[in-house]
Amino acid sequence: TVDRSLLNGVTRAVATGSLVAGLVALALAALFVRQITRPVAALGRAAQQIEAGNLAARVDVRSQDELGGLGHAFNRMALALQEQERLRRNLVADVAHELRTPLSGIQGTVEALQDGVFPLDAASLEPIHAQALLLNRLVDDLRTLALADAGELALNMDTVNLTALLTRACEGLRGNAQAGHMELVYTPSAE
Repeated sequence: TVDRSLLNGVTRAVATGSLVAGLVALALAALFVRQITRPVAALGRAAQQIEAGNLAARVDVRSQDELGGLGHAFNRMALALQEQERLRRNLVADVAHELRTPLSGIQGTVEALQDGVFPLDAASLEPIHAQALLLNRLVDDLRTLALADAGELALNMDTVNLTALLTRACEGLRGNAQAGHMELVYTPSAE
């Protein structure tokens, strides 16, 4: 009776304490899980934004633990991707400009020939040929860049006759200059 009543009281106290401890443990576990899943979910959302083309997506890093390190690594990766995209766009613009130059030379020479600015002969066709060769070299250069980017480029050094190169370039642009009522003159040095 008194012992039984004491035993029931202790049993109830232990059961209540166990229930409270279990609820506290469950609440703490939910809090810890949330602390871990929130940054992982943020990383997932940022990764989806980058996949969709938003290279400016970043994650807010608030801790210095492994998840914080992962967030910093993700942000560095996103920054590197953004820089690579900027460089790619600049390269495309530069390639377009470099291809336009010989094409303009060819177009100017052909228009000058059509307008009778100079006669159609082997000498007047030479600038067109030179610009076509330049276009071919530019395409070869693009292929070389692709090989270098893939790590498959073998370098071969060679000397270039700069005077001959500049002379050919000026001849290639002669048609453009004449079409614009200008004269392009290159005088190599006597050296």
